[in-house]
Amino acid sequence: TLEKARQQVLTLTATKNALFDQEKQLVEEIHKRGLEETDEVPNYETVYMRIQAIDEALRRLEPVNMRAIDEYNEVELRLSDLQGKRDTLFTEREQLLERIDQYEQLKRDAFMESYTGINANFKEIFHELSDGTGELLLDDPDDPFAGGMTIQAQPKEKTLQRIEAMSGGEKSLTALAFIFAIQQYRPAPFYAFDEIDMFLDGWNVERVSRRVKASGSKVQFIVVSLRKPMIQAASRTIGVTMQENNLTSITGVKLNG
Repeated sequence: TLEKARQQVLTLTATKNALFDQEKQLVEEIHKRGLEETDEVPNYETVYMRIQAIDEALRRLEPVNMRAIDEYNEVELRLSDLQGKRDTLFTEREQLLERIDQYEQLKRDAFMESYTGINANFKEIFHELSDGTGELLLDDPDDPFAGGMTIQAQPKEKTLQRIEAMSGGEKSLTALAFIFAIQQYRPAPFYAFDEIDMFLDGWNVERVSRRVKASGSKVQFIVVSLRKPMIQAASRTIGVTMQENNLTSITGVKLNG
């Protein structure tokens, strides 16, 4: 009947409007997900196989650790803490290396300052004692701690030679010049010399005694000697002799003005 047909028209119209709304929502959903519209719709079997593959992939992921997220956060926090400690240690390491370089430079500067001062004194004192020339030579001036040091000494009217070839007196003068050079650069409270003039001739004994007397104005020298010039140069002289039964005794004290 006509009334029944009208009801069917209204029903179909409502259905059409609902389908239009669904279509509109689906289009919006497609655009929201970044998908492109296509006229190719996969068949049922293709969709079914895809679902099966996804289910199988999900099953392979099992068992699922429900604390994975919490554990991840804990590990991430631990990692951040360790990275912070690593960065701190790296910074401290760089600072230590920098300080080591500074200390090495300070050590080198202090050594070179002492070497320069003592070398200047040695040149002066060796010439004073022997009328010759002498100096201290570093094996590696650019890196003094990588090598040693050589004493180059040439007494007056003598050829330059190894210390083994020097006479006893020349060796004594060289050694004494080096000791006096150190003493003049940085004096100690007192020095004890035991027959340092044993191998020296009379003229050289006088030179050494004058050096001892001049240096003794600032520090104290205790010198054991049998040579007259050395004894005369002393400000206080103590005589010692061997008595009977191998007993040593002091025989007298002479004070010079």
